[in-house]
Amino acid sequence: MSEPSLWLALLAGIGVGALLALVWRARREQSLAIELQVLRQNVMLATPTSLVALLKAVSYGWKQTALAGDAAEARRLREDSYKGLAVFCEHLGNMGKSLGASVEWFNKAVGSLEQHVLPAARRFLELGLRGNREIDLLEAIASLTRIPRLADVGRDSTDAGSELP
Repeated sequence: MSEPSLWLALLAGIGVGALLALVWRARREQSLAIELQVLRQNVMLATPTSLVALLKAVSYGWKQTALAGDAAEARRLREDSYKGLAVFCEHLGNMGKSLGASVEWFNKAVGSLEQHVLPAARRFLELGLRGNREIDLLEAIASLTRIPRLADVGRDSTDAGSELP
């Protein structure tokens, strides 16, 4: 634990006027050297009134320090959250592209099935060759993934509307 940087000498029962008179008398008596020695040792003379004022100032300082710490923590949390959101959106975008590509390949496979495989299966049926099971027809997937509307996040608001459908 560190040593206090300031000591208070409480002069109980002495008002501000009496304290000033005491200091004035000490100066008149050429005891300025004693005053300077007291100040060099970080001792502050305080009356009950000045002590209350000093304690209020210290309380205000502590509150400001706590607020500054809270503000720094809130900033750190905001930055971490924004980074997390950016990574999440990147993953979501990649997944959307992958889903779009999957739908495209699925639709191509259905097209190939309809153009090449099913005509051959129909010829089997025409020749009277049936399997134990019916072939279920597949439908092409027409819907695409939804594009997130993130145009106004992380961009200038003047160009945000240009990308929305």
